[in-house]
Amino acid sequence: MSTDAPIPPGTNTQRYEVVLRISEALFACQQREELARILADQLGEVLSFDHLDVVVFKDNSKEIEWHVSLKGRLAVPEAPIEELPTWHLYDTQETLLISDWNTDERLPRLKQLVAKTGVDIGSVVRVPLMTPQQRLGTLGIASRPGTTYSAGDISFLRLIAHVVALAIEDRLNLRKEQEAQAELQRQNDRLQLLLNLTNQITSNLEFRE
Repeated sequence: MSTDAPIPPGTNTQRYEVVLRISEALFACQQREELARILADQLGEVLSFDHLDVVVFKDNSKEIEWHVSLKGRLAVPEAPIEELPTWHLYDTQETLLISDWNTDERLPRLKQLVAKTGVDIGSVVRVPLMTPQQRLGTLGIASRPGTTYSAGDISFLRLIAHVVALAIEDRLNLRKEQEAQAELQRQNDRLQLLLNLTNQITSNLEFRE
């Protein structure tokens, strides 16, 4: 007899309502930690998990721009980025499902590192964060032993990841616009300073004549 704990399935209506609430809340939130809290609170109503995290990479880089986690913080092992599933998913845009962490034979190096942290992991799901314009990072959940995820759960998480990616892209684009406006203002200030200096020099020359 299976000892897997049941997953709160939630009806399709409940899940669509969660998608709408997450969408509305994410586009209004300002802080990264707030993003993770919104996800954990809302997803917790229709999915069972003990850890949630969001990783965003810098454009065309292996460098992580920011990483936020919530609900049972999971220590990230110190390892080259290439050895972490986060980078593999970002690079391939594939979904990672580990139904049983203890018996799964993938990621042996990572399992060794996680074992040193003393964290007890059962199932892991990690999906890519991407929009039609760009790849951004990954969204992942993990649970203690005894929890499993269905194909429907994974499809739902991918839908949530799409909403999250759009919200993140919106914030990044806004930041780029603000940075561009700030740079334009700096250039205008330098031009104004140069113009003032030129006028002063011209005035001095005219006075001497």
